[in-house]
Amino acid sequence: MFTWEDNFHSKRQDGRHLSSLAAIMSAVRGATPQLAYKLGLNRDEFRIWQQQVKEKLRELMQFPAWTVQPEPVCLSSEPRDGYRLEKWEFFPDSFSAVPVLILIPEEASASHPVPGVLCFPGSASSKELLAGEAGFQHPNCTSRRNFPERNAQALHIVRAGMVAVAFDNPGTAELAEFNPPDKETQWETREALVNGLLNSGYNYLGWSVFQKLRFLEWFRELPYVDNSRLGCCGH
Repeated sequence: MFTWEDNFHSKRQDGRHLSSLAAIMSAVRGATPQLAYKLGLNRDEFRIWQQQVKEKLRELMQFPAWTVQPEPVCLSSEPRDGYRLEKWEFFPDSFSAVPVLILIPEEASASHPVPGVLCFPGSASSKELLAGEAGFQHPNCTSRRNFPERNAQALHIVRAGMVAVAFDNPGTAELAEFNPPDKETQWETREALVNGLLNSGYNYLGWSVFQKLRFLEWFRELPYVDNSRLGCCGH
């Protein structure tokens, strides 16, 4: 595993690095962000700083263009103990179909809307793991079920009376390549995806956040969701 001391801390007297990665990491580590928070801001100054950070984040994300797309489609709906598990497919752009799992507590309704939480997996884990479902089948993609009780965040959230939405990260689980030329798709072809996005003027994080924001536009209008109480969680 990479550590600062073992991989990025220079052992040379002049503090320089032969490793290109270590050099850029040192430059980043020593930089002071232009929009770093400054202690002592008053309320007006804080709001100005907050808006500047929002604008810079959107610039760095390099989102694709917002376009009108079809409404999401419900693929299945199954009862569970105290909630309903639905699988939906939504369309953030003209080329993608992105599946999600929505866990809806029994008490949620138009007359009793409940908070909604978007749940994101760590790295290459699947939405099925987040929802506490039995498993995810893919010929070239494993979903490690490490600590299933702890990692089933969407399941814990719906049991607490909130609507939970479980996502896959781009290029992983159900969104991975189906038949990679070699190695497991979670790692080998996700690297190709990241490079392809960068070469096309986008980036992986911005692409991922863009999909979630497009979904949120629809999700917050659902009658059983209290859109004044929305959150997200991940690991």
